[in-house]
Amino acid sequence: MPTRALLLVDDTALAAPGFVELARAELRDAVGGRFLVLPHLAVARSARGPVGRQALDEVARALVGAGRGRVLGGNAATDVRASLDRAIRGAAARHVDPAVLTQDDGYAEELRQRFPAIGLERLDGSTAVRWFAAPVAASPPPAASPFAPATSAEPFDDATLAERSQPAPGLALGGMHSGSRLGRLIGQGGEGWVYELLLPGMSKPFADLVCKVPKRPSPVRRRKLERMCVVHTVEGVTWPRALLFDAGGEWLGFTMPRASGKSVARVLRDVMDGGDSRALDRLALATLAARIVDRVTSVHALGALVGDVQPRNLVVGRGRQVMLLDADSFQVERFACPVGVVDYLHPDLIDRNLRTTLRTAAHEAFAVAVLTFNVLMCGFHPYAHKGGSTPLENQRKRSFPYLARGVRPEVPGGEQGVVAWLWSELEPELRAAFVASFEGLAPPAVAAWRPMIDRYAKGIRGGQFAKAVHP
Repeated sequence: MPTRALLLVDDTALAAPGFVELARAELRDAVGGRFLVLPHLAVARSARGPVGRQALDEVARALVGAGRGRVLGGNAATDVRASLDRAIRGAAARHVDPAVLTQDDGYAEELRQRFPAIGLERLDGSTAVRWFAAPVAASPPPAASPFAPATSAEPFDDATLAERSQPAPGLALGGMHSGSRLGRLIGQGGEGWVYELLLPGMSKPFADLVCKVPKRPSPVRRRKLERMCVVHTVEGVTWPRALLFDAGGEWLGFTMPRASGKSVARVLRDVMDGGDSRALDRLALATLAARIVDRVTSVHALGALVGDVQPRNLVVGRGRQVMLLDADSFQVERFACPVGVVDYLHPDLIDRNLRTTLRTAAHEAFAVAVLTFNVLMCGFHPYAHKGGSTPLENQRKRSFPYLARGVRPEVPGGEQGVVAWLWSELEPELRAAFVASFEGLAPPAVAAWRPMIDRYAKGIRGGQFAKAVHP
């Protein structure tokens, strides 16, 4: 039986105008008042004026001080959702009856499907009311993917366009973002610039949302982004939220979730250099690989493909949570992924024009297999050879220097080296899956890696496989 009534608050409810009044009422109710778990206050401050921020601080301190509440860590909405998931599971394990307070209808429906027994509430003024009148069906039918497969690609026209001038910070926005402005430039690459976003009346940038401005405002790219924006958000992915226009009505770019942290490429480089081997042992690397698989699988559930699967397009942030970047380059319906790193390309794609080539699930599965090997083998590439050809040539020949029960002499470092030892300490089914992937070009489906990695991690915890990254 439940021992304590628990109310888990998400970022949208925390920012709602009636939340402070509701929290004060819960605090005053000594008999029926619930224990409130609040997301980090910084998440909601951008949506409140100075008076609202002060009231929110006061009520949060009062709840914590009275032993009637606590504040979750993390300054991003993705951190909040991940923390709430953990709190829901923890409450069930402790026989506590939780409810979630959210104003986000998409998130409420997602929770309803994943946790049918949980209470779901929203604010109506300062009163909490139930989201749904009836519980979810025991076996809901699977939702149709929002994106349908295509048989031919619409070629990208970026190459035919001149590069636009870089917008200046402070540029006024129009349309649905009228009154907002571009903040400071926080990043740039070959395809565009990334700016902070200042909403009306704000002196500080929006905490979780940034603006990406493509250098070439391609009509094809715009059509692709319009199609992607039908899906509002994907957890752990910088999925486009909405198109942005300047005050004159010209298409400028799009909003997307803000990502921060260290790239997986940098993480693996640190592990190989020995600088992060204490902080990131092989159990942590297995967890990282599992989270990468989860992110890619969530994109596949939409009917899309990541395309450019590679360690620079993933960052590890707070709590070692993983975020997938450059979602605007994903393959969605007839819009191909126009970029790729050759080390992670299926051999069929090497030397192909990626701007006009639609990839397949098999192409994606191969790229994920390479990246999974990369992570679990502490940064080594499956086609790297001792004294052999380049990884690209080895990839063309399917020359993989590892065996299900050992290694060939050309493995980096030789048969008695560190790499051979790393391979020997992998779970046998993982070794077999890698051999199938890189010798037979028959990688498992992307989602199939997750249970294999979980069993490997369980073996590390039980002492069956080595936890250290060095012998």
